[in-house]
Amino acid sequence: MKLAPIRETLATFGVTAALHDVAKKAVGKFVPLRVLRTMKLTLDRVDRRFLAMPAGYVGRFADVSELRAWSADPQYDLDEAFLRRAVSRGDRCYAIMYGGALASYGWYSKQAAAVTDELTLHFDETWVYMYKGFSLPAHRGKRLHAVGMAHALDVHIRTGSKGILSYVESNNFPSLRSCYRMGYEDIGTIVATRVLGTTYTFATSGCRAYGLHLAPRRPHRAPTDHGAARRSGGRRRSAGEPKRTTEASQSSSS
Repeated sequence: MKLAPIRETLATFGVTAALHDVAKKAVGKFVPLRVLRTMKLTLDRVDRRFLAMPAGYVGRFADVSELRAWSADPQYDLDEAFLRRAVSRGDRCYAIMYGGALASYGWYSKQAAAVTDELTLHFDETWVYMYKGFSLPAHRGKRLHAVGMAHALDVHIRTGSKGILSYVESNNFPSLRSCYRMGYEDIGTIVATRVLGTTYTFATSGCRAYGLHLAPRRPHRAPTDHGAARRSGGRRRSAGEPKRTTEASQSSSS
């Protein structure tokens, strides 16, 4: 195990964080291990600074035609398979634009969402799950990820949702710090591991109060009309699953 990252964590986040990071990585050398800190964000807890859109930026939920145009550009990390799957689920993308071009985005879902190839995150659907936050390199450092979440939260609250749910890997300390700075509150912890081919998961009581838990994914095949594909000369559909955030899962790309 490299010592430089340990020293950096120790210097920045303290002894407890460094010990947790070392222990988690040590166990992970023997068995796959996910330890997720689950969190919630409500409007009354949001740092009001994030409700102010930076000068020159405009934010709103994107329509499908815009999303399709962006998916054709690899710099936006919105491939066609992912987009098709997300839109079919009814997930929505809150986008922030600058000069008419996409600068940052985050995705929001009210349905159980795949977090790995084997596991699905379930939650109380009176809340909204945030995932796949991304900011283009030229626009990072302006906290657009947090600004987008704050504005998307405001819209969701006005349409009946209770707030946003998300998670962060327990040793992703920069993302945890960003979440707390924004106003996120801890809910609990979810643990998942795989031993001898069997997946085991556990959620603390705080998570269960919000319906938050991980469960093995059911086998899924995208519906395909092979005859229609042949008749139209098109290719077969492929199903794409939502990716993990990098921030509140996940590191913010802002």
